[in-house]
Amino acid sequence: MIDNQLIDKLLLEGEKDTHRIASLLSNEVEPGDVICLNGDLGVGKTSFARAFIRALTSEDEPVPSPTYTLIQHYNAKRIKVGLEIFHVDLYRISCHSEIEELGLEDALGMGVSLIEWPELSIPRLPEDRLEIYLQFGKGVSERYMDLFGSSRWFSLAHSIEGKLI
Repeated sequence: MIDNQLIDKLLLEGEKDTHRIASLLSNEVEPGDVICLNGDLGVGKTSFARAFIRALTSEDEPVPSPTYTLIQHYNAKRIKVGLEIFHVDLYRISCHSEIEELGLEDALGMGVSLIEWPELSIPRLPEDRLEIYLQFGKGVSERYMDLFGSSRWFSLAHSIEGKLI
């Protein structure tokens, strides 16, 4: 069993901070990595995913929310050529059998998966994943981001921490 622990707690003063962290993290991922995006409606999960995907594809890549399509697929065009990216939104999923029908388990090993509303999929996800929890802050654009993961993610998060300044 992998011991997931609190890696970092970050204060995000605006969407720009969210995008910067997503972009920095996108440079460090490998095929098979899973990033779970947790938080209330409107807190910035899709915004994080959009910035992450655009950092690996192009600034003008259309990145619609997969709320209705459930899974959107992208191919990295920048740094990690050949890397597949799966943006998954499980908000409308009501049971485990629907997750099986999506083919999520097949996607998990093929590329990097960003999963919004991952609660129902947890039993099917690798233990060694990054869990990001976004919460509303005091101001309109203020957010808090908590990162949880194994030692591999701990090292990765600290390698980008110095680049945030």
